[in-house]
Amino acid sequence: MKLYTNTVLSIIILIFIKLTNEITIRFVTNSYRVVDHLFPIIVDQFNDYSEKNGLDIFLEFTLFSEIQSISKYNDYDSTFDLIKSRKYDLFAFDPLYIKEFSPYLEDLKKWLPEEILEKYNTADNYKLSVYNNHWFGIPVVLFHLVLFSNKYYLNKYHRDVPSTWDELIDTSDYILKKELLNNNTNLIGYNGFFPENQNAVNSFLQFIYSFRETKDSPQPEYDSKEAIEALNKLMEIQNSISSNQIFKSNEIYNMMAITEGSSLFSYFYNTMYNEKYIVSLSPGKKYGINGSTIGSYNLGINKRVSDERKESAAEVIKFFLSEEIQKNIIIKDLHLYSPLKSLYDDEEVCSILNCTLMKEMQSFHRPRDEILNFDKFSKKALPLIYKFINKELSAEKTLKNIEDINKIYYLKINSGIGLFFFIELIVFSCLISSSVVLLFIPKYKSYFEFLSLDLWLIYTLGSLLITTSNFFYFGKLSITKCGLNHITINIGNAFILIPLLYRLIINFPVNNKFSKWIKKKKYIFILFIFLPQVVFSLIVLFLKGFKVKYIIMDNIKNFCKCTANKNSIYFIGLFQIIFNGIMYFLICVLIFFEWNIIATHNFMNSLTFLMIIDGITYFFIILLHNINITNYGIYYILIINLFLLLPLINQLYLFYVRVFLGFLYNKNDEQKKIIDKLLYLNNITTSNIKYSSEFSQSTENDSNDLNLRYSEPNIYKLNQSKLIDIHYARSQT
Repeated sequence: MKLYTNTVLSIIILIFIKLTNEITIRFVTNSYRVVDHLFPIIVDQFNDYSEKNGLDIFLEFTLFSEIQSISKYNDYDSTFDLIKSRKYDLFAFDPLYIKEFSPYLEDLKKWLPEEILEKYNTADNYKLSVYNNHWFGIPVVLFHLVLFSNKYYLNKYHRDVPSTWDELIDTSDYILKKELLNNNTNLIGYNGFFPENQNAVNSFLQFIYSFRETKDSPQPEYDSKEAIEALNKLMEIQNSISSNQIFKSNEIYNMMAITEGSSLFSYFYNTMYNEKYIVSLSPGKKYGINGSTIGSYNLGINKRVSDERKESAAEVIKFFLSEEIQKNIIIKDLHLYSPLKSLYDDEEVCSILNCTLMKEMQSFHRPRDEILNFDKFSKKALPLIYKFINKELSAEKTLKNIEDINKIYYLKINSGIGLFFFIELIVFSCLISSSVVLLFIPKYKSYFEFLSLDLWLIYTLGSLLITTSNFFYFGKLSITKCGLNHITINIGNAFILIPLLYRLIINFPVNNKFSKWIKKKKYIFILFIFLPQVVFSLIVLFLKGFKVKYIIMDNIKNFCKCTANKNSIYFIGLFQIIFNGIMYFLICVLIFFEWNIIATHNFMNSLTFLMIIDGITYFFIILLHNINITNYGIYYILIINLFLLLPLINQLYLFYVRVFLGFLYNKNDEQKKIIDKLLYLNNITTSNIKYSSEFSQSTENDSNDLNLRYSEPNIYKLNQSKLIDIHYARSQT
């Protein structure tokens, strides 16, 4: 009795240990209808395998199959909610959305053996599994949209399976007319497969794909002759061997037609097996060209579960991908197609499935990476496709409207607006570059005495950088382009402001050690201000301080623009802008203090005009970055012309306008000419800028001289009247 009790107790303890060590992996997917029976079978197989081999893993499967309308077939939103959840460890999902799901999925390269990935690393599987060089999923079963050809009618009329769309039309037309003589009015020539959901978009894109010139050619562009030819042929098929109603029939209707044998040719998923039909490649424009939409069920591991659960989930995936399961369950039991390519060299497999079909199939992959969000694209494209099928839109208009759903418009040289801006930038760049020639012409030397030659060259380089920064708007925008645009603008502004700030500091009316030191250490001062800008710019560039924001709108052109990432790098970029703003402010303050110095008075008037225009321009640039402009043309007109206004005023005015006015009026007092011109344009009286020495003398003691240089300790004790005195100082000693 005691021995029996101990034995029972030992068994209970072993069972308890077994149960407590066993880990439950929660596996979930949404219903895809035609393959809902797949996973329950494999899950049961795995649990038997786990128990026999002591894996201590129990696979718990949940299939979400709530009653949904046909229009929500392959519902993206509900699958996304499942994948975002921490409740599940393992997912089966449509790889069309791998880009959107990737932040929540583990890279399978970390958990699956290399030999498994190698076995499954075919061209099609790679496109289905990999995003940004990470294996976020791996297919467990493949689906293709293929042609189902009715054996009975083909044999009856001695016709072959069509390889081209023209053959399909000819064969269907012939058989339909023959059957009509026999009073068979129920036979469907071709279904089209354009149900009111995403499958219609798949059929539409795949049909265009079948009209490429060679098997290696990419998907024809929407504005290509191949795409237009494809849609015209599609309409011919509907008019001659089908109908609008049949084309738009749903999945259930199409499955019933195949089951009953009432469809002569049917375009449908190869997940359906029926002995009445021959499954073959989808026809193409010409022989050797075909195209079948490919899809799959991908397995993925939740990124946010523990490593222990990831490891157990990986064991489940390895079992699902094993040759035994792929051959015996996927192929032999379910008559589905495996992603394991080597199986299509197996004679037993080829006795069940059409191996030649799999080897010769030219798969059409839905444009996952080319389209920002395929789900949203499909919802917008479907009404346009239906308008075409209903003969409400022409082929050209349909293709143009569908292209505009997802097309991002960029500035291109071959477009009207792009060519205009490109020529404008080239012209201004040449004008700015050639302006330095004036610095070396002796008779114009008096116009450029305010800065030394090296400082004028730095100033010109700044204008050139701001101008050329606009070239980064041409072509496809990228994070790198956004960063380079930011760098050239900020460094360009710094190059314009630093020479002016340096000259104004050493020109300060009050004698001080700082101005003297700056004058002696010119290049150290320039490097001290410039180098931090370079360092910060490199940080912003390499740490991706910017992102590309897509402006997607209905019924207008989509485009994108550069915006700052709201992270720590954002504050570095913001600091650069603020730093240049501080230099601008200091220049304005120093202009006030040095306004009446006789030696530089003429240039101060010009510089004041520049600073006012620059300030207004900066204001509008900031405003532009903080308002939501949704029109492609208006945005680029504003952004480019505002950044052109800075070098236009700063460079062309100082170099060309002043020299031109001097040449035009041929007067000795250049500043008087410029002031007269500005007064004429702006209706300003010259009385606002006259100097009054009597006023300054009346505000000082007799012992104070206008040319007095205040000692350095007194600088910090200046009261309001002394600041005014500095403003009215007429010379610098």
